[in-house]
Amino acid sequence: MKIHSISEPHITYYVETDDPDFPQYRTDETGENWENAMGDSWETCHGDKEDELKEMFREFMNKQTL
Repeated sequence: MKIHSISEPHITYYVETDDPDFPQYRTDETGENWENAMGDSWETCHGDKEDELKEMFREFMNKQTL
């Protein structure tokens, strides 16, 4: 057996919200690509929900670095 390649590390943030129906989300290190846990699968977020998550994520991360 030989290694053909190794990818660079990838950061995934797992986010828990106060959403009563589907509170679990995840995003990459940029905070731009969002998915929502729906049962046994991760579904891509779109539109207003994605925009809201991006903004909340930026605000949260900015508070963490102060």
